[in-house]
Amino acid sequence: MIILTVMKNFFFDVDGTLLPGGRTIPESTVKALYEAKRQGCRLFLCTGRSQDEVIPELYALPFDGGVFSSGAHIKVGDKVKVVGTGGVDDGKVFSVRRIHQD
Repeated sequence: MIILTVMKNFFFDVDGTLLPGGRTIPESTVKALYEAKRQGCRLFLCTGRSQDEVIPELYALPFDGGVFSSGAHIKVGDKVKVVGTGGVDDGKVFSVRRIHQD
């Protein structure tokens, strides 16, 4: 016997969606996330930001992981997958340092 289960996965953009017009998460959004989690849904952040750039308040919510750095970094539970590394060559680092020193 084969038993199929349907998993409901939802991906939420950070800027403009979870944080509309600022840096505050609406209480209605928080309630909706907890209700979706209660109903068995898996919730994921999806952002161009790196994982370190996501505000701490979002990590207090019931997310199961996320897609970060425009898809280059994926986290599900404790599992992490790095899909891409753009890297920055020394010339670009030197240019940025010079700009900030001026």
